[in-house]
Amino acid sequence: MRGRSSFARAGALALAVLSAAAVLIGAAAEQVVSLDKSWTLSNGQGVSLPVSLPKYALEAMQDAGLVGDPLWR
Repeated sequence: MRGRSSFARAGALALAVLSAAAVLIGAAAEQVVSLDKSWTLSNGQGVSLPVSLPKYALEAMQDAGLVGDPLWR
């Protein structure tokens, strides 16, 4: 009898863990941010550029003509 109650407790614990995981996964799914919209890259000193993602900040600045190629001599 004692083994069955331990098994029942383990089953209840597993069910509780799975339920908590499902709630967390559901909460995470609601916080998805779409990257295919307009984004703005800014430096906090008045310079801002429209960018599309994925893109590195250096690429956006090069596209806007603000910086040159860092590898060019």
